[in-house]
Amino acid sequence: AIFMGILPVSLVSVLLLVLLMIFVGILFSSLAMIVTAFAPNFDFFNYYSELVITPMLFFSGVFFPLDKFPGWMKTLSLFMPLTHAVAISRAIFNGTYTRGLIFNFLVIFVLEVIAFFIGVRLMKKRLIK
Repeated sequence: AIFMGILPVSLVSVLLLVLLMIFVGILFSSLAMIVTAFAPNFDFFNYYSELVITPMLFFSGVFFPLDKFPGWMKTLSLFMPLTHAVAISRAIFNGTYTRGLIFNFLVIFVLEVIAFFIGVRLMKKRLIK
């Protein structure tokens, strides 16, 4: 972002972005563990990529603003963890902190904890087989 001329507002913004990246990284790693536990072979990951990750990118506000989506699509996007991460990162870059960000962060944190414990449990079962 620095090379594109987009600079975070302050050092606090940089630290918040790093913290967000850590939480989102753990969340998606945990989700990948869950998918790995059910994957019968390597080709299964193509389905996960095409049926989960790609739609999440399109409907989470990464490429298109959510306010341009129809109502049902906005509601659907709220169930995607990437939507909340995008909302937080945009607020950090813009320097617009609202109470809604606490909700977004809590969604990411709760999903992360749940996915982590489910992923670890499922991977233990798979590896012990």
